[in-house]
Amino acid sequence: QPNKTYPVVYYLDAYWDFPLLFATYGNLRYDRAIPEVILVGLSVHKDTVINAYRARYFTAEINPQEKTPTGDAALLYKHLSEDIIPFVDTHFRTIASAQGRVLAGQSKGGVFALYSLYQKPSIFQRFIAINPAVSGNQNVLYTLDREQAAQFKRLPARVFISHGSVEYAPFRDPIISFKKQLQKRHYSGLLLRAQVLEGMGHTGGKGEAYSKGLL
Repeated sequence: QPNKTYPVVYYLDAYWDFPLLFATYGNLRYDRAIPEVILVGLSVHKDTVINAYRARYFTAEINPQEKTPTGDAALLYKHLSEDIIPFVDTHFRTIASAQGRVLAGQSKGGVFALYSLYQKPSIFQRFIAINPAVSGNQNVLYTLDREQAAQFKRLPARVFISHGSVEYAPFRDPIISFKKQLQKRHYSGLLLRAQVLEGMGHTGGKGEAYSKGLL
C-alpha cells in the first residue's frame, strides 16, 4: 500500500527484547488488536558493556554509588531526535510526528521513557514504562514534573506504567509514588494507564506488560 504511513514503536534494549517484541506484535496483529506499526529496536555495538551503557544513557540523574558514569539521558534523547528518528522518517513511510511515535522501555529503559515524557520539543506522545527505575532518578523526574505543572498545566500524551506485585519493595514503591503524583496533576491531554502485574517481579512480567502497553 504505497500511500499508507505507519506509526513507529521505538523500544530500548533490543539486544535482549527483539524476539519478545516481534512475537508480541505478531500476536496482537493476529487478533487485530492494534494497527500495523514499524518496530525500531535500539541496540548497541557488539563490544559495548551493556549494563554500563544503560546506566549512563538511560538514567537522568548522576548516581555517585555507580561505578560507571550515569545521568546522560539527555545525550540519548538528542541522538534520537537529531539522528535516529530523522533517519527512520526518511527511509520508511512513517507517521512523521510525535503523535505517531511510541517510546517503550523496561527498568532503566522505563525511566528513560518517563524522562522523555517531559522533554521539549516533544518527539513522542506515546510511552510504555515497564517497571521504570524511578528509584535513583526521583530528583530529576519530580523536578521535571513540577516544571511541567507550573508552566503548562497540559501534557498531551498516552502513558502506560506497570510494575510487578512482588517487585522488590524499595524499587516498586517509588514507581507507585510517581504514578500517584502524575494522577494528582490532572494534566489536560494526559491519558494515563497504570497496571499491577500480579505475581510478577522485575522482568518476568515484561511480556504481559508490553502486550498491555501496546494496546
